[in-house]
Amino acid sequence: METFEILTKKRQKKSVKRTILISTVVTILGIGLVLTGFMLLELMAQNNYSRLQDYYFQRVTVAFPNIHLGSHSMRMKNFGGEYKEYLVKDILGVKVPYDELEATYSTSGFNQDHSLEYVRPASLIQDATEMAYSPKKHLKSPLFFNPQAEYGPEDIIRKPAQELSYVSQMKNQLVEVAITFKQRYTFEEIQTMIPKNLKVNWLWIGSETKLNSSKLPLGNLFGWKPRKTYLEQSFNEFQDILNKVYEEREKEKISSEEELLNQDLASFLDEAKEGMSNARFGGVIVTGRAEDFAQLEEMDWIYATSIGISIPNQPYYTLGKE
Repeated sequence: METFEILTKKRQKKSVKRTILISTVVTILGIGLVLTGFMLLELMAQNNYSRLQDYYFQRVTVAFPNIHLGSHSMRMKNFGGEYKEYLVKDILGVKVPYDELEATYSTSGFNQDHSLEYVRPASLIQDATEMAYSPKKHLKSPLFFNPQAEYGPEDIIRKPAQELSYVSQMKNQLVEVAITFKQRYTFEEIQTMIPKNLKVNWLWIGSETKLNSSKLPLGNLFGWKPRKTYLEQSFNEFQDILNKVYEEREKEKISSEEELLNQDLASFLDEAKEGMSNARFGGVIVTGRAEDFAQLEEMDWIYATSIGISIPNQPYYTLGKE
């Protein structure tokens, strides 16, 4: 028979083994839970990074006049990171650097680059300017002016720009010009109005309200970038995304000014239901050689003209309308 001492030692050994086993299992489970937690947090951050990219893809597709996504970079941190997009403009087929988009994302969501959206008036004295510049690189921004707009005491820019006559003095340059119409026109009508040697880069949806469009954030200045070889497809994509943006805006609590913008969106989308040929636009961004803009001077359908970016026309550029 085993003695009491031997039995006690066996029990102690079993107890130690059991303790070691339990500790090992708890440790493994703990490490597993920590790793799972880290993976879930990283997954949440990556999901918000994807949402951030998708947000700006959609906004640049339906807003941001003649501004395109270029190349991008990302700097990752723990459970988040910084996202930078190098934006470009298209000046008669030449890609010109614009301001950078700088945003952040984390497990809780993403932060937009609000500083990118607001242009800076050339003067802060009311009624003293009809010009504005980009917020970061101080590049001249093309503005649209609603013919029905009502201006308030807080508005800095209160008068429509008339800058077309300056373009003819910009020798050997490629120029971007925003043209506001006195009334809204269809794309087919606009094509007959704009000279063939100028490029239609972007079409503003215009306004049927009294909204002051000159102070709209670039992300709320809605318009279509037509792709000549895929005209119908690009319009359908624009229409689909614009519908989503409008539906999201309708769910938000908005100001009276935002409500005017929603009315303009609703009006445009109602026309667009009947197809591209029925949708009307209130303005256009056109690019081309400075000397080719002389054909537009004195046109009675023009309400305002605002110069944007301009660059020297170099002999090695391959200029094109697509």
